[in-house]
Amino acid sequence: MSSLRERRRRQTARELQEATIRLAQAHGLDAVTTEMISTRAGVSPRTFFNYFTNKEAAVVGELPDFPPEAAARFVAGRGPLSEDLKALIAAHLSRMELSPDTLRAMLGLARDHHKVRQAHDAAMQTLREAFGAVLVRRLPGRSPGVLTLLAGLAMETAKLAFD
Repeated sequence: MSSLRERRRRQTARELQEATIRLAQAHGLDAVTTEMISTRAGVSPRTFFNYFTNKEAAVVGELPDFPPEAAARFVAGRGPLSEDLKALIAAHLSRMELSPDTLRAMLGLARDHHKVRQAHDAAMQTLREAFGAVLVRRLPGRSPGVLTLLAGLAMETAKLAFD
């Protein structure tokens, strides 16, 4: 279970992300400033920069990680890899805290704005690497190239299912 401090931190990050997305929908992302975002979220501009480097990063927000307990179950799993993988991805997706509408808006902004797409791609790469590390623990001795490919395919499959 996460601490109160961590829950508040995630809540503030989510509020900043939602404020950024709503303002971008209303005014266009290019017209949105960090001051507008901070005001809408009820925090100072300095607090904004404690969470995000820029408004594009705020649109993407913080992608959830793989829950440590789910990753441990996956690594220790002895069942079919596909079933254990499905459980790990389901645990990951259950940590998504955005509403479907907010998520669709974020993905739309990523599609329409190059800098948001770059931020999204960087976040997805970090997630693929984390998943690759879990795969290496589950399948030691396997080709790193094959595991990297498997991690990428699994993340793309999850993305398609989520979309």
